Amino acid sequence: MRQGYQELGQPEAAVAEYRTLLRLAPQLGGEIANGLRELLRAQPRHAEAHRALGDANMKIGRFQQAIDEYNQAISLEKVGS
Repeated sequence: MRQGYQELGQPEAAVAEYRTLLRLAPQLGGEIANGLRELLRAQPRHAEAHRALGDANMKIGRFQQAIDEYNQAISLEKVGS
């Protein structure tokens, strides 16, 4: 389903699905992170996707990558303000 949202050009819906999945099935954090990275290849300036990827990285113990994604999200939000 998340892939379908991406293909339909609905990244916000895809990110929401990834967030729900991460909350309900944290053991899938690695797969969720991969999906979010794929989304970000197509939408590199999507701040919420960077934040969600940070959350997924936290769940799988990739703390520095999580910090990097959170910082990227903050940078994008500042630019968008």
